[in-house]
Amino acid sequence: MEQMKKTLNNLSLKKSLIAIVLVTIIFVIGLSAITIFGCSIVQNETLKSRSIVIHKYKIIDRNTGEIRISSKDYQFEKLTTYQNIIYSIANIGNLIFPVLYVIIGVVFAASVFYRVKLKEPIYILNESAIKVGKNDLDFFIDYKNNDEMGKLCDAFEKMRTELYRNNKAMWKMIDERKQLNAAAAHDLRTPITVIKGYTQYLQKNIPKGKISSEKLCETLSNVLAAANRLENYVDSVRDIERLEQVELARQYFLLSKLLKEAKEYLSVLAERFGKEIIFTYVHNDMEVFIDKQMLFRILENIATNGLRYAKFSIHIECFVEKEFLYFQFIDDGKGLSQEELKSAYYPFYTDKQRDDHLGMGLAICKILCHKHGGELILANEKGMGAKVTAKICVR
Repeated sequence: MEQMKKTLNNLSLKKSLIAIVLVTIIFVIGLSAITIFGCSIVQNETLKSRSIVIHKYKIIDRNTGEIRISSKDYQFEKLTTYQNIIYSIANIGNLIFPVLYVIIGVVFAASVFYRVKLKEPIYILNESAIKVGKNDLDFFIDYKNNDEMGKLCDAFEKMRTELYRNNKAMWKMIDERKQLNAAAAHDLRTPITVIKGYTQYLQKNIPKGKISSEKLCETLSNVLAAANRLENYVDSVRDIERLEQVELARQYFLLSKLLKEAKEYLSVLAERFGKEIIFTYVHNDMEVFIDKQMLFRILENIATNGLRYAKFSIHIECFVEKEFLYFQFIDDGKGLSQEELKSAYYPFYTDKQRDDHLGMGLAICKILCHKHGGELILANEKGMGAKVTAKICVR
């Protein structure tokens, strides 16, 4: 059985069924022939075992009066009851056993086909469907036969993998949204507290005439600044939500031309900070499928963060690996702290030693990289400063 299973493993369902049916037919024909031959022998032996009665005929010669036997007449007696039963059984066997062999053969072929080709994959798919129904996607479908059921299991495994990735991405997005809401709620408290404080101060002191016109203008200016900051936070949250929902407008661009344009664009940006950008890439005439506007937004945000904290310059290196386009930004600043490496790309992230510009730009870059099928990677370059890598799928 094991040898048969190994032989049939790499055959298609159709070929396996034909092979099993052919083998079964050969066995059925062989057994039927043996049975019919055996029954015929039994019948013949039964007939041979009958008693024989010999009848002799006497003839008298009229001339000489001599008596002589002219011939013998052989006659079989009737079969005995026992012989009749044996003969009938053999006769019935000639008819019934071949039909019985056919029925047994059909059942046997179906059973072997099910056990060898269907039982295991059906069980695997059923168990997998139950796990998927329970939202348990952390498993692997291992069925290596090259038949149709193997292809079906492979398709189910690809579906499970995609569901797992989407589910993981969804939970990650939900987690990031929670962090965004928590960060926004935390940062909104500061301007709200400032506005409330100044309002209470004005309510308390204006009726008493203790506030001069100059102090009043200064206080109102601070209230306006806090309100503007509050408005900026709200606009930032709205921008992130729009980015998460926006559809990419991908087009084909010649990579060398695109990188040349990016280099010129970033060089102008560096002049505003009074610093230098060193942009290196290998000339490549391949076409990339990308949203140019979103790509430049990624480059601008990462470069702006780098230029803000770099001492003199930023080194940008671009290269292609498989279907991904990489941009590595390495500045000559003091690098990122351990806390920043974990949290710098979260919205509204701030560090005591840095200003509040760090988190928002990288948060936007992270969303756009994910939309391009890539990711944003934060690290430190040994002997240099911060290293930010944007990985983007371009095919």
